[in-house]
Amino acid sequence: MSLEKIIKGIKKVKSSLKTAIGLGIVGLALATSGVKAADKYEIVKLAPSDPNCNFSSAESINNNGIIVGIYREITGGSRPQTIWQKNFLYQDGNYKELNLDQNYEALFINDWGEILGGVNVNCDIYKLNQKIEGIGHGYIDFNNKGEAVSYKGDYFYGNEECTDPRDCYIYLGFRSRAINDLSQITGYTTQGGTVYRPVIWENGERRDLEHPQYNKHSSGLAINNLGEVAGYYGVEACIWDVNGKLHIINIPDCSDADPEAINDNSQVVGLAQIKQYGSCAFFYDYKTKEFVNLNDLLPENSEWKRLQRAWDINNKGQIVGYGDYEENGETHTYAWLLNPISKPKPLADINKDGIVNLKDLSEIANHWLEDRSRE
Repeated sequence: MSLEKIIKGIKKVKSSLKTAIGLGIVGLALATSGVKAADKYEIVKLAPSDPNCNFSSAESINNNGIIVGIYREITGGSRPQTIWQKNFLYQDGNYKELNLDQNYEALFINDWGEILGGVNVNCDIYKLNQKIEGIGHGYIDFNNKGEAVSYKGDYFYGNEECTDPRDCYIYLGFRSRAINDLSQITGYTTQGGTVYRPVIWENGERRDLEHPQYNKHSSGLAINNLGEVAGYYGVEACIWDVNGKLHIINIPDCSDADPEAINDNSQVVGLAQIKQYGSCAFFYDYKTKEFVNLNDLLPENSEWKRLQRAWDINNKGQIVGYGDYEENGETHTYAWLLNPISKPKPLADINKDGIVNLKDLSEIANHWLEDRSRE
């Protein structure tokens, strides 16, 4: 090989190396700045077309994007009164009125389309507008296996093997708040004192979650299929990991907070009392430790004046709740749906996994080495 070719080869290697290092640095910079697959949302107002409806709330969304909620006509004033109330199901832009018993509210919908509806006194499970199971009183959550939990401490088994209604209940001895598809239940107990202490029930046994200060009320409020629990510790929102260890959610200028749901991507939504705002719907990603006041995502001059509360989030990242909406010079409370809008993948995302990190730099290096071996 001539000296000239050797010099050209060295220059080419240096140039390629600079490109690889440069792209790697860019990739690392983007990775540390929080590159996400989606950082914008489309907001959809959810209010059936009844001309007298001036209140609605979306209570639950399943992993198929089907939503259930309530809508009402209420009187004005400092103490609004309900004139009438109905329940709705929303899917792909279409509403359907739900034929639940009088005064019942649609509380939850699972992935099979089964709906838990009721009030403090009675609850039933419905499918296709037909009641398929009467399950007593005080139920607050149920899962994809048809199992429901009651805040009064009763656990309902909604399965076909349960022939005697008395066999459908297990007394847990604590106030249950949520159940996942693994039949893990979370809530709180006051055994040993008057302070609420967070617990989880699994495999027939109760396990205490971390609770460092005895004088702080604390409870699990939601549980995902990983076994992670979202709840409150004193006035702070928090997550207990699969080992029961406590992790506080850092919410700036917050005086009180309640998580309402946690999906299988470890994303939490709920309500936070934030200074200068009041009640605000929030989003928190436990993996990235990212907190978002969902009101910060509203476009300028939006009819939405405040998103007050987020009730639920599914595994697709769709969020539902209710907030203040201005129309015809009046402010009403209406339900909303936030649909994530995927952003274009960054150019430095070489392996197209939606994240820019060292894996992309490795891909660049591998391609560079292959090019060198061909010369």
